Amino acid sequence: MSFVDSLTQHIPWSSKTFGIGRRTLRITKHIRKELAEIESTPDDLNEWIDVIILAADGAWRCGYTPQDIELAFERK
Repeated sequence: MSFVDSLTQHIPWSSKTFGIGRRTLRITKHIRKELAEIESTPDDLNEWIDVIILAADGAWRCGYTPQDIELAFERK
């Protein structure tokens, strides 16, 4: 499955689970929680992926498409 496909499948789940709207404060608080978990278990790939998922969630909630997010990731 491609990154775009993964994000496309994630968006409806996230909208249903957390509601619509930006949710910036909630997402950034959750990212900080995940970063603390990474500090305590830096070899846990799942914690790193949690940060990527949360960042993508924040980006689409600001109006970016899965394709926009993938392109920005590739450019970085």
